Amino acid sequence: MRDLDLAYVAGFLDGDGAIMAEIERRMDLRAGVRIRIVVQFAQKSTHADVLEHVRTVLGLGGAINRDNRSGCSYRLKDQAVVQRLLEALQPHVVAKREQLALALQVLATADTGERSALARQIAALNMRSRRGANEAAIPPVTTSGSTPGMAFTALTGANLRTP
Repeated sequence: MRDLDLAYVAGFLDGDGAIMAEIERRMDLRAGVRIRIVVQFAQKSTHADVLEHVRTVLGLGGAINRDNRSGCSYRLKDQAVVQRLLEALQPHVVAKREQLALALQVLATADTGERSALARQIAALNMRSRRGANEAAIPPVTTSGSTPGMAFTALTGANLRTP
């Protein structure tokens, strides 16, 4: 996948996506739980074509799911696919870099207790009440003028904080 495509998907993930840890009770498993990392992209149903574009760029298949509240989502749950995707996106993700790093740790360990603790850390970072704190760390993109559609100004070290 091209670097530009990875940057596009990473930006979409930062803005309208989520990296989540699902903890599911499973009595058929020895540990009694299954912890999965899920990557989700969301949009209004009227913009489902954007999710189709993300799906096409990623080339990972899956379905665009529509919910009953005029929204739709593209969710990736296959753990091998999720791991490859997160590893590829890691250099480009900004707003969700902590969730991504924790998710990769979850995928790298087999210890259920450690996976559970990491999953709770991801959940804490994903709390909607923290949204303002996460957005405050991202510098705004400015345009070279006040006219909509103008080219973006060049981002330099002076106006872009690096992670």
